[in-house]
Amino acid sequence: MVLYGTDFVRWISQECRSFCRRLLYLHEYIGLDHHGVFWDERRCKYPALFTNDTEVAELVKDLTPLLALCVVINNVQPVLSGVAIGAGWQAAVAYVNIACYYLFGIPVGLILGYKVDLGVKGIWCGMMSGTILQTCVLLLMVYKTNWNKEASLAEDRIRSWGGGQQVTQTNIVET
Repeated sequence: MVLYGTDFVRWISQECRSFCRRLLYLHEYIGLDHHGVFWDERRCKYPALFTNDTEVAELVKDLTPLLALCVVINNVQPVLSGVAIGAGWQAAVAYVNIACYYLFGIPVGLILGYKVDLGVKGIWCGMMSGTILQTCVLLLMVYKTNWNKEASLAEDRIRSWGGGQQVTQTNIVET
């Protein structure tokens, strides 16, 4: 259904909020489903499918819970990033990405990996901490946004670009 009407702006903001919520729930469900697979007893058996080296298999078993957590975290962050980019905040998302991941996450990972001597696990935890921080900042940006105002700004941009006619309640078109 394509709507052209006075309620368009309100409808867009409500639908955007609802869509974002459903998308986050779906990604979290998928992530938690994968998380469960990695946490059960198969975690101890699957490294044998890829290697015969017992040292590598032990390292994989040790890192598997971290991988599961990473899958869950990385199911939310891209959704929020996509919402923010779709809202036209490309520059803000780029700055958040640089600050959280490159200025926070990687240095924390290097400190945990080399100074605290956690090795691969420390580097991975640091990188994930950057992703978690980025997710929190993007979540705050999306949550604090007045979507009615954003929809009004989008409608004004469409009109300024020659998107046309005066919108009235009578020209609602269904397809």
